[in-house]
Amino acid sequence: MYDYPMGFLDLSPDRLWNMVNVNVGAATMMCHIILPQMLRRAKGAIINICSGPSTRPLPMMTVYGATKNYLDYLSVCLHEEYHSHGIVVQSLLPNCVATRRTTYSPHLETQSMFIPSAGNYAHSALNTLTLYQRTTGYWPHTVQLWMCSCLPNWVWRRTVSHVMALLRKQAEERKALGRLYTSNAAGLMRSSKTLSERLKLKPRTRTFSNPEDSGSSDGKR
Repeated sequence: MYDYPMGFLDLSPDRLWNMVNVNVGAATMMCHIILPQMLRRAKGAIINICSGPSTRPLPMMTVYGATKNYLDYLSVCLHEEYHSHGIVVQSLLPNCVATRRTTYSPHLETQSMFIPSAGNYAHSALNTLTLYQRTTGYWPHTVQLWMCSCLPNWVWRRTVSHVMALLRKQAEERKALGRLYTSNAAGLMRSSKTLSERLKLKPRTRTFSNPEDSGSSDGKR
């Protein structure tokens, strides 16, 4: 998964393979493992989390969008193959959902009607399982997806490229600010440690006179 919108060459090979393995390899093999059990029971449901924006070109999240598009294609085809056996393979196409993954942008981390929490989205999506095979799972996202589908390709690409560049700028600003906070915190910790070491005092030792000795001296006087 991307930390924030990034260019294709900004991603390490490990991260690229991770997205391909999770969204393509693991999802495909899991469907292959559990479908025989559902066939024996003549019922079952598979829900694959795809991506609404990935139904159209998604620059700066290229590999994520491509792998999610594959998962959507896989879900639609598997449903056609096995729905006559009582098996539903649903493709969910959410837009932005407020999670820890969206904290890089102040516009995406704030919950609203179009940016639900993960819990609210899941509750809405589960209610669509027996109704729709391919859906956003959340009606405001359906409105957004429909509006986006009406845009000509050149308008979509120009718009999404501008939005992705803006989100990347916000993420990099927060990242730089986080490094500044970390640096300042480390500096404060070093300063406080140095100060505490300088303020360390050697423990005082008190000597108490023996009362008997003082009494004997008084008696001599």
